[in-house]
Amino acid sequence: MRSSTGRSQALSSATSIPGSLVELMALNEQVEREVFALAPSNRRVADATLGMLLADWPAAPAAAPQPAQSFRPACR
Repeated sequence: MRSSTGRSQALSSATSIPGSLVELMALNEQVEREVFALAPSNRRVADATLGMLLADWPAAPAAAPQPAQSFRPACR
């Protein structure tokens, strides 16, 4: 990803809040083109994230743990 300066320049090109969804989407695409960059580290993060999400999840316990018994003082 480029420096925050690149991000600021891309965002400063918008002089006002977009008036429609179409304009907002166009601004979003412009900022993505100008600010984001492909990098091997980005791919490694994406692969690791997908690996965690697609991995087998541990099985649920056979029985739910029992709640702790209430504490009763020895004297009243």
